[in-house]
Amino acid sequence: MKERNRDFCRHNPRRVLWMVASVVVLSLVSLLQQAWAQSNVTRRQQSKPKTEKKETYTRPKPTHKIAPEMPSQDRYVTNKVFLERADSLYHNEMNPGCQIVSGGVMFRQGNMRMYCDSAYYYGELNSLNAFGHVKMTSGDTLFVYADRMYYDGMQKLARLRHGPTQPQVKVQNRRVTLTSDSLFYSVAMDRGWYDCGGRLEDDVNVLTSRYGEYSPSLKTADFYGSVVLRGKKNGNQLLTDTLYYNTSTHEAQIVSRTDIYSSTDTIETSRGTYNTQTGNARLESRSTITHTDSNNNATKLTGDIIVYDKATRTSRAYMFDDPARVPRPMVLNDTAHKVRLISNYGEYNEVTRSAFATGNPMMVEYSRPDTNYLRADSIYTWIVQQRTVAPYTPRQQQLLDSLMAEQRTLDARADSIEAVCRRQIEHGDTSVVIPPRRNLVAERPELQRDSILKDFCVAKAIKHSRFFNQQIQAIADTMHLVQFDSLLYLKRKPIVWSDNRQVCGDSITVHFNDSTADYARVVNGFVAENVAEDFYNQLKGKAMFATFRDNQLRHLSVDDNVEVVLLPAEKDSTYNKIIKAESEHLTVDMADRELEKLKMWSAVDGTVTPIFKVKQGDKYLQGFQWQEALRPRREWYDGRWIWDDDLGDVSDEMIDYFKKEESQSGTLEEYFGQ
Repeated sequence: MKERNRDFCRHNPRRVLWMVASVVVLSLVSLLQQAWAQSNVTRRQQSKPKTEKKETYTRPKPTHKIAPEMPSQDRYVTNKVFLERADSLYHNEMNPGCQIVSGGVMFRQGNMRMYCDSAYYYGELNSLNAFGHVKMTSGDTLFVYADRMYYDGMQKLARLRHGPTQPQVKVQNRRVTLTSDSLFYSVAMDRGWYDCGGRLEDDVNVLTSRYGEYSPSLKTADFYGSVVLRGKKNGNQLLTDTLYYNTSTHEAQIVSRTDIYSSTDTIETSRGTYNTQTGNARLESRSTITHTDSNNNATKLTGDIIVYDKATRTSRAYMFDDPARVPRPMVLNDTAHKVRLISNYGEYNEVTRSAFATGNPMMVEYSRPDTNYLRADSIYTWIVQQRTVAPYTPRQQQLLDSLMAEQRTLDARADSIEAVCRRQIEHGDTSVVIPPRRNLVAERPELQRDSILKDFCVAKAIKHSRFFNQQIQAIADTMHLVQFDSLLYLKRKPIVWSDNRQVCGDSITVHFNDSTADYARVVNGFVAENVAEDFYNQLKGKAMFATFRDNQLRHLSVDDNVEVVLLPAEKDSTYNKIIKAESEHLTVDMADRELEKLKMWSAVDGTVTPIFKVKQGDKYLQGFQWQEALRPRREWYDGRWIWDDDLGDVSDEMIDYFKKEESQSGTLEEYFGQ
């Protein structure tokens, strides 16, 4: 066998060489594989983070958080944002200028401190992005809360958004809170604002709008777009488009169309100030305040300038002094009692329901078909309560209508019987008794009505007073118009005109039925009627009583010191004599503007003089004055009737008339005012 091997080696040298080379190559490959494996193990160990060995004991908790080490520099620079503390901090290799901090994070710029759960801090850019439980504080008065915030330290501007950790962005300054879904806050300007809807609340009001601004240091807030202010205690509401509000004084400055609603008042204005705490207001554009009483009756006050005092419940209205602002008069309209006051200046107290007007004032009473007008230097109005009969129910009214035809028949029969009886009495038959009239309404118990308390208006006009409607016109130094009993009282030098008649006296009382006068009383009266040029029927007496029907004089009675001057018309409507007479009593009956009957009795004395023999002094009774120049007049203008007295100017003739002594004595020239 050995010999065969030696022979194999001796006869195949190449094969031996190949075998040796193979062994060497295999050895080198093995060495290279071991080196490569060792290199991979080393590399993996270097790249793999070292895991700490678990400690076999409990480490004590740290007594304070470990803050990242800060570079040494002046940390009181007010324009630099400093990172004060964080639980962890590391750099982002993708953004080398950003530091990522988390856990108890706090930043500071000047006196403003900012807190959050985590943040991206850009030191070189002096800015940061904060996330989670974001909070900004300045001292112990200003606090800002949000879920996210971007803060630009160069502009000192924060952009805050709501999120899971903070449902709404909130700025708190003592008792003022500003909230919104997103909000901007400028530390430099000390002002926060929102532009997508928000709310401001203090201890008095809640305000909402589309856009709003608030300055904690100035205590001012500006609101724009769908602004709503609501009082927390009184429930008052203010609606406008633009509003400036002071959180310290709770005063709102109005600069656009604004409506203010309270439980009893409504204000419409476009400029002024309104104190939401006291309720006082100063309105400096054409504005209206509407007062509503418990019965839902409204009284409206309109003026160029209105000052409202909530404590006294008094409103004062003025006209503009500047002609460039187009002054317009104050208007007070009582819709319940149908009374309107117009003047340069006016006051209204909603508690006493009283009003005062001066500066060419005019009162318009439009409760009747014929509107009544009252003018004076000053006018007062107030409301009184009186018991009156309740109105008929629909069922009672139906029964009443059915009885009216029968009642009119009975009245006509009673009139004829009464006329016959009066003639018999006048002929001396003292046994005749006028039978009483039947009243079908009084006989029906179902038509009886209860008495109720009702409000009525009373007006008092002082100095240079004038009253006018289509039927009568009057002047006096003082007038009272009482709505309850429909009476007009005239005192000191009163004059009343109706058609071509004039009535003067010491005092005159006129009673109205609807819009027409139905009776009048005159003390120391003087009646004159113009019947022809320079000729007047005249009547004097200490006590006069007149009744009217359909705007015409129906009956007149005069007592004590009766004096008469009459110019009777002939059948051909001419005048040829004058009757002058005196007596103690006089009665006159009129029908269709014609004298039906005149009776004078008890010591009658008189004369009849042909007109061509009448002296000038015999035409007039002593004290006669025809004062047509003082009479309020109407003119047709621009398609309607207007009164000359619409502007309220007092004529020189009227001023002179009230200055004169009340004595009726004087010459004929004085009688005519010549």
